[in-house]
Amino acid sequence: MELTAYTCTKIVHAAKIIDIDGGVADMTRLLFEGGEYVDVDVKYIAKHNPKVDGYYVVYKDGYTSFSPAEAFEEGYNKITIAACRQVVSEKDFEVLCLDEPGQGNACHEYAVQPTTSSKQFARVSFQNGPIKEAGINGCHQEHLLQIVIDRLQSFQAGEYSNADNANALYHVQTALEALNARTKAREARGVEGTHEK
Repeated sequence: MELTAYTCTKIVHAAKIIDIDGGVADMTRLLFEGGEYVDVDVKYIAKHNPKVDGYYVVYKDGYTSFSPAEAFEEGYNKITIAACRQVVSEKDFEVLCLDEPGQGNACHEYAVQPTTSSKQFARVSFQNGPIKEAGINGCHQEHLLQIVIDRLQSFQAGEYSNADNANALYHVQTALEALNARTKAREARGVEGTHEK
């Protein structure tokens, strides 16, 4: 039997467990960095069996869980909720920026979700820092434009072909060409992948 693959796009709150100690009464105390802690009952311990270096996790609906460090750190990226701002809001969905401007004065974490809940349709993590200095850690604007181009070309090849799609496709392709030209110029000057202008 081959199981279906899934990816996680929800926001959770979590803290890394640095120690586990006896709490009060029948409670067990999970200690976090900075002196913070939470007391959990025997049902939580029996169900989740938390370990030091793993994560105490709280979901939007208040459900609490535990995740081993490797699984949690591979599946989640830290965000600053205070930095969350709305980029676009329409009737049924919104685009959110989830972090503060960083290198180059641009943000790096975005989400698309319905206006009626926080279940994200998509999460986009952009490259943060030059690849030669920071390694590959996210996508580029060009990748998103390539996705839009592929969709518009598909529409244009089918029954939904129309002048508006053709106009949009032309401008998205023009935008991609402009960004690619900038990259080629930087490569020619030997500064691509660095902080140099």
